[in-house]
Amino acid sequence: MNRATLITIRDTTLRRLGRGGAGTPRITVGLGSSGVAAGAGKLLSLARDQLAGTGVEVVPGGGWGLTGREPMIEVRVPGRKPVVYADVTGERLERIILEHVIGQRPVREWAFCVVDTGEPVKSCHVELEVLN
Repeated sequence: MNRATLITIRDTTLRRLGRGGAGTPRITVGLGSSGVAAGAGKLLSLARDQLAGTGVEVVPGGGWGLTGREPMIEVRVPGRKPVVYADVTGERLERIILEHVIGQRPVREWAFCVVDTGEPVKSCHVELEVLN
């Protein structure tokens, strides 16, 4: 992905953020430079392909500053605290979609942390009891 593509994705996402609302499931794929280098662009495409027409939003996000744990995604499901996953592969993404997004059961063994509030991911912490 080149710089112009990333800028277009960012601008499109900023315009779309107001569309979904609190009742819409959302997957945010971290597309900072380390995420892109680790394959996050492919994860974004894969998630969009798998969730096309389902009403689940799949959006690009910024980097989380954890280069060694990329690619990372955040999953928001209505009524639950957001969960951040690290070291996400295509296979892991498929299971996260099936179990967490559709089944509303987070994949505990791959969860990096739970976001305590609606604040940015920088406020996340490990809270595994929420995942039960």
